[in-house]
Amino acid sequence: MKNIKLIKLVGGLLLVLAMIFLVRELDLTEYLSVSKAQEKISEFGILAPVFFIVTLIVMTISFLPVTPLDFVAGALFGTFLGVVYVVIGATIGATIAFWFTRTFGRPFVEKQLAGKFKKLDYYDKKISANGLGIMLFLRLVPLFPFNGLNFAMGLTKIKFKDYFLGTLFGIIPGSFAYVYFGESLAMANWNNLVIAVLLLISLASIYPIYNKFRKKEKKEFDVIVIGAGSGGLNIASFMNKAGFKTLLIDKSDENIGGDCLNFGCVPSKALIHVAKTVRSGHNAQKYGIEINGLVDMEKVRQHIKNVQKKIRKNESASYFKKQGMEVRLGIAKFVAKNGIKVERVSGTLKGLKGK
Repeated sequence: MKNIKLIKLVGGLLLVLAMIFLVRELDLTEYLSVSKAQEKISEFGILAPVFFIVTLIVMTISFLPVTPLDFVAGALFGTFLGVVYVVIGATIGATIAFWFTRTFGRPFVEKQLAGKFKKLDYYDKKISANGLGIMLFLRLVPLFPFNGLNFAMGLTKIKFKDYFLGTLFGIIPGSFAYVYFGESLAMANWNNLVIAVLLLISLASIYPIYNKFRKKEKKEFDVIVIGAGSGGLNIASFMNKAGFKTLLIDKSDENIGGDCLNFGCVPSKALIHVAKTVRSGHNAQKYGIEINGLVDMEKVRQHIKNVQKKIRKNESASYFKKQGMEVRLGIAKFVAKNGIKVERVSGTLKGLKGK
């Protein structure tokens, strides 16, 4: 048993090193540029489709964005063949990524869920029972990160058949929209471009509409997240997008974003940006540019507030409600094993139940 675990560990590390080697040696980052990718792939002539599929597979398992290649497929091969090549390459790449985490990560996750995280084990079994439907939905909606799902689903209990079929058929509509957009752009056909954009918007609209109507039918919450800091927001957003009825609780709208938005990451990085700009100004003297004057700290503080305000548009109660998530502002208190009471600032109480 120990030898098998050791072999799996070594094998997993070798595969990771191989992926890093491929990314560096093949300089796959160049393929993130549509123009460069189109130029390189077209050089292979009649073997261009084969090289395209192989490149798509390697980029998928290397966790690199593959959307640029969808556009390239449309420009080089047309919509029909482009979709065929994209679906073949993406499905193979997704299958390899799934196999990797299923082989090297699933045993550890399964052990942890059964022993320490029984609630997550419940959701794991739920995913397994409804695997095909869940995968079709996750692949159909282009809001979910393709590469992230490939590796993440391998850690779940979903059946391989459900994962494979859900991926194969679920990515066809999105692939068609992206490839069609790529062909329309290459041909400078503005009418078709508008149609392609409308297709993408339609696909992106499926999830919010579905989520809104589905969650109205449920009286209990699947997931309740207390605290809308970085960790809480990530968990709540993921579970909400995965189709679970999610409740997010924080003290006030201003608290959403946690320390990162209000005191730490965002303000500090905005301040660092100002500092770098000032330093660049001082260093400009060697180019014959003289910059004099003092730093107006009041304007610096206003700059930081403006940055926070811009980010807060996507980290507020109203924003998450539009995404189909339930949000309650107040102080949360446990009143039962599956019950939470939210005391608002005004003092009124609201009872909520979770599973």
